[in-house]
Formats: sequence, structure tokens, C-alpha cells
Amino acid sequence: MISRQQIQDFKYRKAHIERQMAREDDKEPYERKLRALYLEERAAYSDDMVQPDDPRFQTLYKNEWLKGEKEKELADLRAKRIKAEREQFYKDNILEGKKKVMNTLELEDKLRYESNK
Repeated sequence: MISRQQIQDFKYRKAHIERQMAREDDKEPYERKLRALYLEERAAYSDDMVQPDDPRFQTLYKNEWLKGEKEKELADLRAKRIKAEREQFYKDNILEGKKKVMNTLELEDKLRYESNK
């Protein structure tokens, strides 16, 4: 035996499907063609929208990718150099025990200004 809830669900689904079919019939042909054109152009220009983190970027824009890789390497080297200079600077400016020649804030300022040269 079919319950009332099942009958109501069936009626609701039937009405929903009929509404969808009515909408499809209302669409004019040029609207469907415009949508197809839009999707076609989107596919044609999809290579122009590739971002550097996309795997296709390496193959499509090889020169730019290589330039970005060089910049990353230079940034890593600069960060390592700054870290080494900072450690050396702290070693040079610390006396025996916990006495320091300069205040920690002054050290940080000096490091910040020297590393930007």
C-alpha cells in the first residue's frame, strides 16, 4: 500500500519536472547558441587564464616559469645570507655570560637596516 507521504512526494516531483520542462521550452534558440558560444570562447582562451601554481603553466609559459624559479632561488639565497649574517652579528656582539654590548632592539634595527642595503 502506498502512503500519503509517498503520493505527496510523487506529486511534488511531477510538478517540479513539469516546471523544468516548461522552462526549457521557453528558451529561445539564440539563448542556447549564445551559451554555446560563451563556452567555446572560454575554452579557446583557457590557456591565457593559467596561473603560476597550475601545472600547465610550466609547459605553456616556460620563460616566465624559469624566471619565477630563478627569483625563488635568489630569495632563498638572500634569506640564508641574512640569517647567517644575523647569527654572526649576534655572536660578535654578545659578551661572556648574559651581558650584551647593545640592546636587543638596537641589534634588530641595525640588522634590519644593514640587510636592506
